[in-house]
Amino acid sequence: MRALHLAVNEINERRRTESYLQQSLSILAATLESTADGILVVDRLGRIASFNDRFIEMWQIPDHIVASRDNNLILGAITRQLSDPKWFLEKFRQFRETLPQSGDAGPEVIDLTDGPAFELTSKPQWIAEQSAGWVWSFHDITERKRTEALLSGEKQVLEQIVSGASLQEVLEILAHNIEAQSGRMFCTILVSDDQGRLQHAGAYGISKDFVSAAKRLIIPPTADTFARTRTTGEAHASLDMSSEPAWADYRDLALRHGLQARWAAPIHSTTGSVLGLVATYYREYDNPDPHDQRLVEIACNLTRIVIERKHAEARMEFLAHYDSLTGLPNRTLFRDRLAHAIARADRDNQMLALLFIDLDRFKTINDTLGHHIGDLMLKSVAERIKTCVREEDTAARLGGDEFTVILEQITVPEDASGVAQKIIDELAPPFNLLGDEAFITASIGISIYPTDNTDMDGLLKNTDMDGLLKNTDAAMYNAKETGRNNFQFYAKEMNVKALGRLELENSLRHAVERGEFVLYYQPKISLDTGQTAGMEALLRWVHPRRGIVSPIEFIPLLEETGLINQVGDWLIHTACMQNKIWMDAGFPPMRVAVNLSARQFQHNDLLQHVTRALDDSGLDGDFLELEVTESLLMQDPEYILDVFHEMGALGVVRIDIDDFGTGYSSLSNLKHFPISTVKIDQSFIQGIPHDEEDVAIVTTVIGMAKSLKLKVIAEDVENEAQLALLCELGCDEIQGFFFSRPLPAEGFAKWLRRGNVMDQIVAACKGNKAMRP
Repeated sequence: MRALHLAVNEINERRRTESYLQQSLSILAATLESTADGILVVDRLGRIASFNDRFIEMWQIPDHIVASRDNNLILGAITRQLSDPKWFLEKFRQFRETLPQSGDAGPEVIDLTDGPAFELTSKPQWIAEQSAGWVWSFHDITERKRTEALLSGEKQVLEQIVSGASLQEVLEILAHNIEAQSGRMFCTILVSDDQGRLQHAGAYGISKDFVSAAKRLIIPPTADTFARTRTTGEAHASLDMSSEPAWADYRDLALRHGLQARWAAPIHSTTGSVLGLVATYYREYDNPDPHDQRLVEIACNLTRIVIERKHAEARMEFLAHYDSLTGLPNRTLFRDRLAHAIARADRDNQMLALLFIDLDRFKTINDTLGHHIGDLMLKSVAERIKTCVREEDTAARLGGDEFTVILEQITVPEDASGVAQKIIDELAPPFNLLGDEAFITASIGISIYPTDNTDMDGLLKNTDMDGLLKNTDAAMYNAKETGRNNFQFYAKEMNVKALGRLELENSLRHAVERGEFVLYYQPKISLDTGQTAGMEALLRWVHPRRGIVSPIEFIPLLEETGLINQVGDWLIHTACMQNKIWMDAGFPPMRVAVNLSARQFQHNDLLQHVTRALDDSGLDGDFLELEVTESLLMQDPEYILDVFHEMGALGVVRIDIDDFGTGYSSLSNLKHFPISTVKIDQSFIQGIPHDEEDVAIVTTVIGMAKSLKLKVIAEDVENEAQLALLCELGCDEIQGFFFSRPLPAEGFAKWLRRGNVMDQIVAACKGNKAMRP
């Protein structure tokens, strides 16, 4: 009975063990099948004991060999796919012989002949401290190696770009990398030239004969894969090259090189345009696989980077030496060419001429018609100048409206004057600028090397380029002073005048900080009351050595140098402060008028300047009057109107038109602006009452102004006859030497204490009743 009991227990235990073993084997089988790696289990004698489905899939072992489970057949199927089968078999032998002593091994990389790569890891298995075999794990690292290769190739290409390699060198390397990573396709990179034609820029594995023949091929716009890709911006596959009509002449050539298929993909710029193509060729009738498509996509992206980098470098090189607006050489390239021209003239004992061209009154066109029209004018001027010089001559733009021309190998100075006159004649016809017709003239200075290459002391300096430039500049200013629209040769006495102008400009730059500017005030007299109705603040410069400098001399310099903004700010601020001082001293409230230039309107800080002046002085905006010229209003009417409205918000509601009658507007045009006063230009006042035309103009202006409810001021009234006529015509206020010159602040205060001048007005009007013709 006891024996039976023991037998039953033994049977039950065996069943439990078998069940547990079955469960363990089931779990092991599930584990093997769930891993992404291929698993091969080998016993201690080197026989294949087990493997999972992933192992069969990775090594692509045929079903009949799997079913046979034959050790040699399975190993044979593996080794036939290896790039180095001897290495694998040696590794297999080493594992079998050293198993009792071996531990974990790997990972080691196994390369297959058709491109994939596996990572091998081996782990020994032990049962009861006895060797039971080992487990080999194969991990597919094909994509990782491809990615690493791609990154390495990209790095190599980018390094070549940064190092400054040529476009062809970089694209040759790129084509090589693409072919190496594919292993089965050939790659050519074609780039569009300036005329839009495709040019081979990178080809590595394809024979030079084929590339040379392809370069001579003229591809119809829609007949060829390349042309279709370039036109539509899409990738096209042409599997049978011989079927393409555009390749008919090269069919034998393609077949001789074993090229049976082709695929072309566009190289898109960052803006979407097509820069070129990446074309691939195959020796077999096949479509590109996803890996090759990815390679071509990377090639397109890298080629785009290369091309755009080269374009950017070329653009930077161009901008470093050429003017971006006109395409002419800029100041840097001009100086370089002038230096070389002087060197050649010295070497060959020849003359050269330098022309300095400055456009007359270009600023008026620029300010009146707008900067975009001004730019069109400069481009057109550059084109006309280029037609006047030879191919070997240099026409350059130094900046703004300044141009230069270098004429080499001239025989007599008259050669230069002929070119200068040709330029003047060429600029004479009107310019059609987006529907606006404009005229421009030029003042041209000419100097001859080596004759005029002297320094300021008159000493000849054969290599002094700056001396030649200064002399040419002096000649140009002489052309300006002799009426513009002409040319002048350099003469030594011009340097004295040029030096004086330069010295004046340098002194002007320090005048504000040194406190050399002062304001003078000229009263405006009401013809109705005889009272001082207001005053105009006029800028004066007290030079430490020259005394008071005429505004005619320094105001244009302020405009040219841009200092007018700084000085204008000081003027507005000082005028407001002084007016408030007088009002606080008990003088009758009156308006102070200040002149505004076009440059002050071009800067967006004019409103801030006026705001600060009113805030700092405490002056009410109603006692500040702004005088502008009528031509300024026509430059950008909408912008000027916005500024006036903003001024109105500050309380500055008095806007006067200065020098009316000298611009291009009419009173009817001015009705759109918040104008309160029209000031008749002095040129018309000077001729009355004897000049009939001036009398007619003044009469008309006053009549129209009255009809528009505008006040009229006449400036520069100097005698009783002028005053009498203005009284008769109904002019509101006068300003001029007849009553008072511009006075410094203390002098103007004395004038205010003088009081009413009505007696003088009445006397003048009674004594000149019949002065009109």
